[in-house]
Amino acid sequence: MEWQENELISFRMTSGPLKRDDQTWKLLEIPAGTRFTLTTDIEFTAGIFDRLARPLVTAMVGRNMEKVLKNLKAIAERR
Repeated sequence: MEWQENELISFRMTSGPLKRDDQTWKLLEIPAGTRFTLTTDIEFTAGIFDRLARPLVTAMVGRNMEKVLKNLKAIAERR
């Protein structure tokens, strides 16, 4: 885990269906306000179930991230 006050948090998820799920959340001040960047690095296990479920899991992770970002944006804009 890495933490830089008001700039970055980076962590590894330790539970869930993925072999690896590393995430980095960054804030960068820009002239128009703040740029938020979320990077996720995921790895599936090598099992047959994962190969079959990969498209579904990828879509689910994408939808969840969109919800998180939408909620975060709404919270930030209220302040």
